[in-house]
Amino acid sequence: MSSTQQLSIGELKFRKMVNDLFSKPKGTELSIDCPTSSKARSLRRMFYIWQTKLAAREQDFIAKYQFKVNGRTLTIVPVFDWTAQSKESTHAPNSEGESA
Repeated sequence: MSSTQQLSIGELKFRKMVNDLFSKPKGTELSIDCPTSSKARSLRRMFYIWQTKLAAREQDFIAKYQFKVNGRTLTIVPVFDWTAQSKESTHAPNSEGESA
């Protein structure tokens, strides 16, 4: 007996979008225009639900993105990496109270 997983059209499109993001350069953003702001918020909720159904590698990848709604537009943007930022700031010169 084999079990088949039923996927909605929206979830299939979401999985295709994740694969497209996976193949694009790091830090790529995507925007999706929706008919209404309510539809954009609903789609964002669905993205978070569908994200939990992805394979582990894809979940780790998409976890580096966040879904923002601005009016009727849903934007998928990379999450800011604070650890990379703190590594860069450790190389700043030390002023130790010296005057300019």
